[in-house]
Amino acid sequence: MTEINSITWSSYDQHKVQIESELRWKIAELIEQKIADARRDYDSPFLVSGLELAKAIVLDLDTNKSSNLEHPELF
Repeated sequence: MTEINSITWSSYDQHKVQIESELRWKIAELIEQKIADARRDYDSPFLVSGLELAKAIVLDLDTNKSSNLEHPELF
């Protein structure tokens, strides 16, 4: 007997992706709050830039990724 709220193996990947996405957005919101705090409280463009990069990485928006398939990164 299975419960109505149980996750089947066939939908496991879908639920995993959804949970991961929600977690990424929560982390991004926290980083965005830190960015606002840094802009307000500190005079360091490097701190803000670093936090913006962290947010991009969390949301998988980092455009500096190596996309050269001919020579993959070793490390």
